Amino acid sequence: MLGYDSLANHYRSNFTLMFDHNYSLQDLENMMPWERQIYIDMYNNRMKMLEDRRNNQADLERHLNKWSRNSR
Repeated sequence: MLGYDSLANHYRSNFTLMFDHNYSLQDLENMMPWERQIYIDMYNNRMKMLEDRRNNQADLERHLNKWSRNSR
């Protein structure tokens, strides 16, 4: 999908890219729509990967805790 689906999402994306990734508003406004979408997609993929990693770590810790209780 090129561009953004709502004005609110456009501003949320700008905010995230400016404050979490140090883009200036001018940088964002000068991007081609497809270029901007690539950066947003990369950000979303990274957030998904980090969430999956946290979930996997939590699952591992639960499994290890269960195993250690059962091995006593």
